[in-house]
Amino acid sequence: MRAVPSLSLILLLITCAAQAQETDLAPGKITALPDEDAISEWSRIEKLQYKLADAKAVFDFHNTPLDIAIEHLANVAGIPFRIDERALEGIGLRKCLPITFEMGELELEQGLRLMLYERDLIAIVQANEVLVTTPGEAESILVTRYYPLEDLVPDDDFVNFIDMLTTTIEPDAWDELGGPGTLGPFNKGLIISQTQPIHLRIQSLLTALRQVHNMPHDAYDTSPRQCFKRPGRLDKLRKHLDETRISVDMEKVPLAEAMNILSDLGKITIAIRERDLEEIGHNNQSPVWVDLQDVRLAHALDVLTDSLDLAWKLDGDLVIITTESNSETELETWVYPIHDLLPNQLGSEIPDLREELKLLAAETMSEKTTNHFEQRLKSLPDRVALLENITTNVEPDSWEELGGPGTVALPPKVDCLVVSQLGSVHDKIRSLLNELRAKQQLTDEKKLKAEIDQARAEVIIVQYRSPKNKQDLPELDKEDLAMIARRLELLVEPESWKQADHFIEVTSIGLSIRHRRDVQRKIEHVLEEFSLTRASLKKEVLNQFREVRPLFQHGFGGGGFF
Repeated sequence: MRAVPSLSLILLLITCAAQAQETDLAPGKITALPDEDAISEWSRIEKLQYKLADAKAVFDFHNTPLDIAIEHLANVAGIPFRIDERALEGIGLRKCLPITFEMGELELEQGLRLMLYERDLIAIVQANEVLVTTPGEAESILVTRYYPLEDLVPDDDFVNFIDMLTTTIEPDAWDELGGPGTLGPFNKGLIISQTQPIHLRIQSLLTALRQVHNMPHDAYDTSPRQCFKRPGRLDKLRKHLDETRISVDMEKVPLAEAMNILSDLGKITIAIRERDLEEIGHNNQSPVWVDLQDVRLAHALDVLTDSLDLAWKLDGDLVIITTESNSETELETWVYPIHDLLPNQLGSEIPDLREELKLLAAETMSEKTTNHFEQRLKSLPDRVALLENITTNVEPDSWEELGGPGTVALPPKVDCLVVSQLGSVHDKIRSLLNELRAKQQLTDEKKLKAEIDQARAEVIIVQYRSPKNKQDLPELDKEDLAMIARRLELLVEPESWKQADHFIEVTSIGLSIRHRRDVQRKIEHVLEEFSLTRASLKKEVLNQFREVRPLFQHGFGGGGFF
């Protein structure tokens, strides 16, 4: 009776094995079929976001009800819009509130953002529509995404990467500082719950990091990448402002008219953020006096805004007129490639080069030799030293360490600096890096490698002394020390001890070991495994040496232990 179930079980196993073979499935492998109904929320958001960024519209609204203006923009772009009436009512506004924003043709995303800013509103892209709401309500609308980061995070060490991310992208938006955003590592990536605008910033930063990480060495582009902006537009406008020269004479001219004059002369588009000006008692009719002859357009903007305690900043291909305080809170984030300023290319031939130099500088050598390697170590630039020099020498008060708004971070796997700072400070950082590149002294790789190889092969003497007992006598006798010496010769580079200048001398108080520097490190490593250091030999570990005699003789011949 017992044979029947066994036979059935065998037949069942054979059938399962045949089915597995037919479907070509390896044991333990799971073939996941996609959930066709679960279309990614973020994929829908991205689709609308690209459409919003690519569309253009004419912004010519004068006391136009908000809902009429939004309906017009929706029809022009073919994008569904919705006004969050409940959120607007919560701050005392209605969907028919009048809007005045006359800027001509702009990119839809940019124009919409500037127009809504004047009413302290914001537009966020959702899976099926663009929602016009309040900044407070927008903070409660979170999207959860998974970002694979295996190419940017070494050995699943996410601590530094998370710190870089939360430091440079809206620090107040993360839960550690009371914001809504959360994140956590999972399967070589991060799961992040954040608002849609913050996700766009994260995506932009990761794109810039990957661009720098994948740059070829034979055509290394040292120009920084600006996050959150379209590549190239800002640099083009900066260059135009620096190269264009104008002459202008204004006496008691309203600010709006003055900006129109500069726009015409410089062939640029200028937007005045009137809401910001109202905070300090100005408006677009505040009078301007300026008389400038043959000056750079950028200088003309400096003089004009300074006369009213205002400031200007760049936004894509627009010049924005705002207040000094607001310009200092709206930081630009740039990724600066610095691989050419670091000796990382040496790592391919000399693993852990910097650590090797630290060891050589610290080991017992003549003062002259030690100082040489200390100087060689100091002459090699590193990322931390570069970072510290920037925060110390470029507008020190503007960095968070001294109470300023600026932050700088070092991604763990990319040779770059991620800097969030004022535009004027970024200009100085770029200038400093260009200066370093023009005048830096390059490391002679072959010479340095030869110096390190020579130091590794140098024959040195290291002494290990027996500890003393309560009577101030050596705790280990010569027989104990001789036994340790024999074991070391069997364990560490056995063939090398045949050379006359490599030996272990047993004295009444310890061991004197003469060998190459690299072998001495192995010896020290073995002694440390048995709780021994150069300072002393401990009696209690002698039994460990005796107990492992068979292993030394049979298991670790030829230095295989290492």
